[in-house]
Amino acid sequence: VARRLAGFGARILFSDPDPARSFAGAERRELATLLSDSDIVCLHAPLDIETRGLINRDSLASMRSGAFLVNAARGPLVDEIALVEALTSGRLRGAALDVYESEPLAADSPLRSLESVFLSPHIGGGTIEAEARLLEVVGENLLRVLNSEPPVNIVNDVVVRSNR
Repeated sequence: VARRLAGFGARILFSDPDPARSFAGAERRELATLLSDSDIVCLHAPLDIETRGLINRDSLASMRSGAFLVNAARGPLVDEIALVEALTSGRLRGAALDVYESEPLAADSPLRSLESVFLSPHIGGGTIEAEARLLEVVGENLLRVLNSEPPVNIVNDVVVRSNR
């Protein structure tokens, strides 16, 4: 996303708990600063204990008035009740959601009736390149586990034990 937006001359800010992570042309910010300084906040984070409810009433209130929220990561990163409140009050101008707290999104969800919300059915990452990369990662992890090594990208404290 950062690489694509840079082509439009956008100023790219990011927040990440990993101090080693960086993105070409992007400026690192603490999350609170990123939220208050951004016109568009796009989420790309794993779901874990620290990120569940990351975007809640307080974080939505700290966002720039009229900002947009994009969730292309995991639904439970966003408190949907608080999001609906921020959208209906006019605090946020809009949201684009590819993921939801509960999937599929309930037929009676208030998100479905808001004109300022774009909804997609959890297919935003469904590109040929993403599918190919997913298969590579699965294959690499399978080989690692078979060799009694931990898989990469563990986000839920799984412990791998060898049966050999």
